[in-house]
Amino acid sequence: SKIEAVVKMPKPKNVREIRTFLGMAGYYRNFIPHMASLASPLTDLTKNNQKWKWTHLEQKSFDSIKEERTKEMILMPFDANKKIILQVDASNDGLGAVLGYECNDIIRPIAYASKKLNQ
Repeated sequence: SKIEAVVKMPKPKNVREIRTFLGMAGYYRNFIPHMASLASPLTDLTKNNQKWKWTHLEQKSFDSIKEERTKEMILMPFDANKKIILQVDASNDGLGAVLGYECNDIIRPIAYASKKLNQ
């Protein structure tokens, strides 16, 4: 399965392997909150003229994406009759949002969005 392929993928050893991993994980980006921020250390390694350097930051990014990918990803269907909540977050590095319904003080997600900001 696609989930298993992402979870079992070994640590990337080069840019091509990072791009493969990000492509596989990116298929589910709308189900993973803050995907762009999580992947930021890895996407930085894919930039032109970027020297290969795998540190604890890249490892944490890699492991976090794999962990998020194993979580149950249930998105609620859109219902125009329910009150919709939009939560947004921004930092110097990225933007994130979740669209959902509030149910017992918990946001039940309809969709996630995230974007890494360029320098």
